[in-house]
Amino acid sequence: MTIFVVDEAEEWESFDEFEKVLLSIRQKGKTNEVVIVMNPNNKNHWVYTKFLKDTHKLVEVDGALIEVSTKDNVLHIHSSYLDNEDNLSEQYLENLLDIKKTDINRYNHIVMGSWDFSTDGLIFVNNIDYEVKRIDYSDCKLIGGGVDYGYTNDPTTITLKYIQDNTPIYKTIYYKEGEISLNELSKIIKEHRCYFVLDRSDKTMYSELQKRGCSVMKSKGARVLEGIEIMKQQKFIIDRDSKQIQDELHSYIWVKKGDNYINKPIDKFNHCIDTIRYVNELTQEKKKGKVATNSY
Repeated sequence: MTIFVVDEAEEWESFDEFEKVLLSIRQKGKTNEVVIVMNPNNKNHWVYTKFLKDTHKLVEVDGALIEVSTKDNVLHIHSSYLDNEDNLSEQYLENLLDIKKTDINRYNHIVMGSWDFSTDGLIFVNNIDYEVKRIDYSDCKLIGGGVDYGYTNDPTTITLKYIQDNTPIYKTIYYKEGEISLNELSKIIKEHRCYFVLDRSDKTMYSELQKRGCSVMKSKGARVLEGIEIMKQQKFIIDRDSKQIQDELHSYIWVKKGDNYINKPIDKFNHCIDTIRYVNELTQEKKKGKVATNSY
């Protein structure tokens, strides 16, 4: 073997595992190469600490300062949507510009690929509060689901909660702008055969779902801080295919007043997070014996 390609390296958290494969690329008389493809994560990631931390130059791309490795025997190629702009839809480009206008730090990180992404103010920090992994669900137990209703400009979001080795796992299965129909939501709930906790804002939807025999309960409307505290009680896992949750966790921060953050979360980047809070209410109710452990 002379070439080793790592795609989505941001999801590979262990340098030791990477190094084991790296040391197997050793054929004599050949050019041995390792190709790492990734979207930059935070600066605690081994790719940054091993290849950029003390050996890089700054290159400005669309206003973002990009750290490009100058380490010996490393060829660093940085690309962004600007390299393929002619082949992208107008709607996609408008979405990127909207992110740039509303949250320049998020734009620099998730769009332009800047490593300059501070965890300062973040409510949930990757590798501390949660991990992102690909999950084998064959040995997972489905606990329930959470539903956050969307309206004109907000997405309807549905997230499932599983347990594996006593660790919570969250997976978003529905994320679409606007309202969800009664028929579609009823179908999703019945397909998964578990309790779903609903956003309490739509009482009619709750009543109609009950009439159709769906196992649902309304969110109790617990304080957001209480829901955050429950999420932080133990490290949880996000399914690596649930990109929407990951994006929210990267942007969900405490409110800042002056130079200090206060104990209050911002009221945005929280649709998926709200569904997680809702389904965790179900877990709390089960512990109290107020909800059957199996609704079917």
